[in-house]
Amino acid sequence: MTTATPDRGANTNGWYNAPVKVTLSATDTLSGVAKSQYNLDNAGWTDYVTGTPVTVAGDLIHTVPPPLGGQRRQPGGGRHADDQD
Repeated sequence: MTTATPDRGANTNGWYNAPVKVTLSATDTLSGVAKSQYNLDNAGWTDYVTGTPVTVAGDLIHTVPPPLGGQRRQPGGGRHADDQD
């Protein structure tokens, strides 16, 4: 399972008004975690470097799709809303 933790909470409307740094944490109690990957806004799967935050920015609702198979595991996809104007 992979958990994404933003560096701060969203505003009262559920949006972030500036770029957000998101840290991923992966666990697998059965076989361990060989590596973690993320696919932000369908830009392609990218290897995640443990402890290095991913910067999410831009005026739109960003998406992280659920994995399509293999050893990529996370509970569904995720959303992140940005309005930086």
